[in-house]
Amino acid sequence: MPVLFVVAYSFLLSGFRNIGGCCGTSCVVDVAKLEDNLKTHAAINTSEKPFSQDSCEFKTSHRGKLKKHDMTPTGEKPFACDQCNYITGYPSRLKIHKRVHTGEKPFSCERCDFKTSRPGSLRRHNMTHSVEKPFACDQCDFKTSIRYMLNDHKRKHTGERPFACDQCNFKTHYLIRLKDHKREHTGEKLFSCDRCDFKTSERTSLINHNVAHTVEKPFGCDQCGFKTSWQSALRTHQRVHTGEKPFACDQCDFKTSQRGHLKRHNMTHTGEKPFACDECDFKTHYLSQLKDHKRVHTGDKPFSCDLCDYKTSQRGNLKKHNMKHTGDKPFSCDFCDYKTSQRGNLKKHNMEHTGDKPFSCDFCDYKTSQRGNLKKHNMTHTGEKPFACDECDFKTHYLSQLKDHKRVHTGDKPFSCDLCDYKTSQRGNLKKHNMKHTGDKPFSCDLCNYKTSQRGNLKKHNMKHHIS
Repeated sequence: MPVLFVVAYSFLLSGFRNIGGCCGTSCVVDVAKLEDNLKTHAAINTSEKPFSQDSCEFKTSHRGKLKKHDMTPTGEKPFACDQCNYITGYPSRLKIHKRVHTGEKPFSCERCDFKTSRPGSLRRHNMTHSVEKPFACDQCDFKTSIRYMLNDHKRKHTGERPFACDQCNFKTHYLIRLKDHKREHTGEKLFSCDRCDFKTSERTSLINHNVAHTVEKPFGCDQCGFKTSWQSALRTHQRVHTGEKPFACDQCDFKTSQRGHLKRHNMTHTGEKPFACDECDFKTHYLSQLKDHKRVHTGDKPFSCDLCDYKTSQRGNLKKHNMKHTGDKPFSCDFCDYKTSQRGNLKKHNMEHTGDKPFSCDFCDYKTSQRGNLKKHNMTHTGEKPFACDECDFKTHYLSQLKDHKRVHTGDKPFSCDLCDYKTSQRGNLKKHNMKHTGDKPFSCDLCNYKTSQRGNLKKHNMKHHIS
């Protein structure tokens, strides 16, 4: 028992009510309160919870927590923030909340630079400096210094997700994640970076973002040069080498190395698209895709290449673009020498070997291996041509064709042959031209020995010689 409570208890036994010297003068002690505090302290060590609510099963070791709990059935929240819509039933919580607006972080760690606006966060942080982790999971090697973290962890084994959003199908093991998730619906971004303008609705996103300001990446892969600031990211990365895919769909054969990928995949079965654009009919399974889509309306292109003038609205597009400069092609075909910088291109290529064409037209016999090709094909039935040139009357089903067409006006010919002086405004024309050097003729007639390097020539041949 700590010294403070040993002393306090000795006063109780001796019946002292007037304690001198604690602050230079004589102090009168309320023995009833002191005795109550001693009971509370003893309950912490014994896990006893003597304070209970008659109307529900709630129990606690603190009288103050019982008072706060008593306010929950009434829903009374008399304390409101004067800078946002936040309301609470407790003045102490309002005081802590206001630090979100002021940026005040009065609680600091004595061992490192950590600062926080909440005393509870400091207590939890201090435990990271302690090697002692007395709370251990009985189903795996997980250990923690915080009791409630063990309870949260155990839900991973049971699959229990007791915290559900009342606006969508989101469920989680953790109450704090539910609170963060709800801000996605309100658009509220409480957490902001001290070093830049970054703001987010999720506490963990801010923690992850802060790592971007430090070059420290202590976790490195022993099979390649990959380094990261997070041990969990290293574990996920290592599955690239092992091929391990522990997360499997219970409705199809889909397997993945990342839990988040499985969650997104499951939405393809339910058809759920909870994130909708407020300017058009676009809907998606993913909040990140909605954010990317909205830049179509704003024209914002925040991601730019360090080596050329390329700009894009999507981070993933910049990653793909950068591979053009590095020449990196990490995805290779198992059946031939084909290599590519994009996983999606490899999937499309593999269908050339398998002949698989899972996407078919509802109006004709057209089939294709690519979903995008089917969408483009369907426009030939509807007559829709959404992409129009602003310098002439040209319209097309395809954005790529519009980009190619615009070079007619500019005279730009960015695609050039490595073997001769040939230049063209279209990538497809360069492919056809290159076949003159290689002698490749991939299009052959089914009825005779005719072969050609161009699909159009094969069509002309069939009409001339085989169609009467």
